[in-house]
Amino acid sequence: RRMGMTGKRHSEETKARMSATRKGRKPTVEALHNHKKAVNTREYKEKMRALKTGLKHSEADLVKMRGRRHTEDEKRRMIAVHKGRKRSPETCARISAKAKGRQPTDDARAKISAAMKGRIMTSEHRARIGLANSRRKLSKESRAKISASLKANREVVTRLQTQGPFWDSKPAILVRKFIEENQIDLRKEFWLPELLGNGIYHKFDVYIPHVRLLVEVDGCYWHACPAHCPDGRRPKSDLEINELFNAGGYEGYSLVRLWEHDINSGVAFPILLKTIREMESKFAA
Repeated sequence: RRMGMTGKRHSEETKARMSATRKGRKPTVEALHNHKKAVNTREYKEKMRALKTGLKHSEADLVKMRGRRHTEDEKRRMIAVHKGRKRSPETCARISAKAKGRQPTDDARAKISAAMKGRIMTSEHRARIGLANSRRKLSKESRAKISASLKANREVVTRLQTQGPFWDSKPAILVRKFIEENQIDLRKEFWLPELLGNGIYHKFDVYIPHVRLLVEVDGCYWHACPAHCPDGRRPKSDLEINELFNAGGYEGYSLVRLWEHDINSGVAFPILLKTIREMESKFAA
């Protein structure tokens, strides 16, 4: 090996001659084995990293790379290669410095939201996010936005948290009793902070946390049941909530409504239990 060639580059003519000479020639198994063994050594990797430090892609290479998307097969191979690999502190610092101040596009936000929809984070994941956020220093602008949001919603949140229990209707009691008899954990009079952003201040009759299912018990008279009160007027809050949840759920939550007459006749209970079991299968998959 000639040490004087280290760091030098072949001219385009030399590259063309070498390519023409090697065209059609297949390396031997021994040569492939030796090459693989050589490039996997730590010294070789450090040497190549040092040679590539500071190098920039040519305009021709950038044009080829611009807009190119990895195929699904390439993505799977890359995931398999990087699985279990931990980034060094230097790599983490470079990624952090490069991403600093960068804002995701609306398209990227929509993709992230769609990918995370319905996904429940594990306790370990929540702990890692909490640890990362505890080390993060918020800018003055971020602090001002958070303070303004809390100030605007503080009155509503306080009212909802301190509000006394709703009047328990007989259908609501029957629904909760049925859920508890099937050994399913529930919460009653549950409110979603996420709805505050849409100007909706509402407590749901029942919430089943392990499948993120909200249950509303609708009285035939007060909620204008089409079978018994066709001339009634549906509450505005019902229409607003239905509009949010009809598009496949809201912020990972699902909603099921039960009519009073279906509860009293017992028709609603098998439907509710079937819905819960289907969602349990969905979350377990």
